[in-house]
Amino acid sequence: MINTHIDLILVVLGVITTSMILQAIAPKYVLSMFFKKEITDPYALFLARSSGIPIAIIGMLMIWASFDETLRIPVAVAAVVGKALFLLTIASNWKVTGPPYFLTIAIDSISVVLLLLYLLGF
Repeated sequence: MINTHIDLILVVLGVITTSMILQAIAPKYVLSMFFKKEITDPYALFLARSSGIPIAIIGMLMIWASFDETLRIPVAVAAVVGKALFLLTIASNWKVTGPPYFLTIAIDSISVVLLLLYLLGF
């Protein structure tokens, strides 16, 4: 069933993942939405901006792979690894990340499960 709809799944997950481009463009705004604090430290803003770019690129690749079957497996593997490691990073830094990341955890967990099911042939 996943294989039948993988193109649509990749587009939806890709658009959500690509939305992290907002963090690269407006890190102050995105961080204040997540943490309800104004973050002005230039190093924190740089790190937020620089982490938003590769996440957004994975999202763009997911959208591209939805239209090109030859890219689906490598992009799905990259997305699973990246999202799983991101989830591990959130979990291991729970005192810093905490509840603001519940939606991120939910979306990335669903993404990992769906993409793993696709890679396993379901």
